[in-house]
Amino acid sequence: VTKMAMFDARGTDLPMNMPIHSFNASELPELPDVLRENLARAGYVSPTVLQRSAVPVGLAGRDMAIIAAERSTGQAASLLLPLITPVINTHGQIDARKSSISQPQALLLAPARPPLATLARVARKLAN
Repeated sequence: VTKMAMFDARGTDLPMNMPIHSFNASELPELPDVLRENLARAGYVSPTVLQRSAVPVGLAGRDMAIIAAERSTGQAASLLLPLITPVINTHGQIDARKSSISQPQALLLAPARPPLATLARVARKLAN
């Protein structure tokens, strides 16, 4: 069974590097090296179908809503990469236990506890 993903991006100033085919610096120059290393360490070898379009849109600072995607760590990474990237670029690698960042940087909503637990687990892998 082939799973199809549909991504609809509208508006002006859409990213020109959409869709991406890797997390390499040539395709995502704004991604910090430490985050690229954390992606590899977490097992993200190449972007999922959703990440190919969602990550460039999110990194461009555009609003994004993922409505009907299969729940997975790939979906979580699609949401988290654009949120974590500017924090790491501004403050360096994050250690939540020692962080001086005390204000919210983003708000993620989910319909139940399991998707939030997935988001928290993936965020720890990517940010540390």
